[in-house]
Amino acid sequence: MQINLAENYEDAASLSVYPAPDNVIKDNMAFYGTDEPIEIAEQDLSSINNISRDGFTVVEWGGESIEVP
Repeated sequence: MQINLAENYEDAASLSVYPAPDNVIKDNMAFYGTDEPIEIAEQDLSSINNISRDGFTVVEWGGESIEVP
């Protein structure tokens, strides 16, 4: 089972900051409860290792409970 929430995330959680930041980092976690253990594939987070945090950087953390797929 794979869930892709990134497609509509920007529309659902738009962000407006003034003055405009030099960098924006968004981290959003979607989760649901389960009574049984499930296998979760290891995430490839290598793309975030190159994010610059020089200057004015906005970091947004969020999470939401979703319906069981």
